Amino acid sequence: MNCEVELDEIDVKILEALIIDARTKLKKIAEDCGISSNAIVKRIKHLKRIGVITGTAMFLEISKLGYTHIANIGINLDYAQENQVVKLIEKRAQKNLVELSSSIGKYDMCALIFTKSMHELDNITQAIRKHPGVKRIAINIYVAKPHFSFENLDLQPTRV
Repeated sequence: MNCEVELDEIDVKILEALIIDARTKLKKIAEDCGISSNAIVKRIKHLKRIGVITGTAMFLEISKLGYTHIANIGINLDYAQENQVVKLIEKRAQKNLVELSSSIGKYDMCALIFTKSMHELDNITQAIRKHPGVKRIAINIYVAKPHFSFENLDLQPTRV
């Protein structure tokens, strides 16, 4: 289980700057924090080591790659067949599957799928629907590309 880590005000400023733009110059972050660039590098390495920072993200303009449909598929399943359902989804949607995870709530599992056509999306959903371990699926098709607002997270120092 993950333990919550302690962050001070400088850690929070560093994270906020990197959330807005992961390519922010270390010198700029250092100036904003009132410490040296070297200290910023050490703090970022520490945040990586303790697992707060796990990498950087790249956001694709998927429509430029031909992906015109984004769908979130909610799946209710027979837990005895969960592994087989996961294998089917990973095999059937391997070139389209962006994220697959178990969940608690209305659905037992959710899959985020990018496709180049409604026909392709329909083929994937039909294959999932036909699996004997799947009780029900619900498909939500995005009408606009997702907008991530990580900068809205309320990061607060946990130590002074």
